[in-house]
Amino acid sequence: MAKAARLKMTTKLTGAAELRRELRRLSKAYPDALKTGLLEEAYRIEAASVALGPVETGCLRATLYVSPPKEKGDDMTVEIGYGTDYAVYVHERTELQHRPPTQAKFLQQPLEAARSGFFARLAARIRARAGG
Repeated sequence: MAKAARLKMTTKLTGAAELRRELRRLSKAYPDALKTGLLEEAYRIEAASVALGPVETGCLRATLYVSPPKEKGDDMTVEIGYGTDYAVYVHERTELQHRPPTQAKFLQQPLEAARSGFFARLAARIRARAGG
């Protein structure tokens, strides 16, 4: 079995005190809506990543996964990754040539792009599921 290649990104919300309080309140009041919102955001990142992922045989793209939300204390996480042993090699080797629109950093770039507005989108998704 191939060892999964994973990137880990942790984002901490700073500033925007009102949004931070509202997101904390919503996530405690509506944990199922939080799980769904996190999954929806993860699927947005997954779709962007698969479009950028290099294709030679299709194996790399076929191993892209999003894990179910996991709770640990007050934290809830969703993992996005590629399950091949060579994903890190292809991801990190920026000098390799790829046919556009594919590229190196095919997971990192969508993750970084998703940071902008992430918490506001997540709060909106929770509110929509919670009925308000």
